[in-house]
Amino acid sequence: MAETRPAVWHSRPVADVVDALRTSPAGLSAEDAATRRAEHGLNVVRLAPPTPAWRILLDQFRSIIVALLGAAALVAWMTADAIDAIAIGVVLALN
Repeated sequence: MAETRPAVWHSRPVADVVDALRTSPAGLSAEDAATRRAEHGLNVVRLAPPTPAWRILLDQFRSIIVALLGAAALVAWMTADAIDAIAIGVVLALN
């Protein structure tokens, strides 16, 4: 039996590819296409749902770097070093 999923289609001779896919250079007949569609489903790529902006923002806070910068900003603020605290806060906001 012919191999159905070779690793490199582009380097094989056309006759081998046509034989492996049980087709012809002209393509599939309507009946063959319907049979394969029923067997394998439609030839479509399913798109993942988009990630909401709030989730992306929330995921930013899971980073250890963001946590460390937040802690540094808090320490700077509590030690009356407002300029450093604001600078770190700006970096976090830009991130």
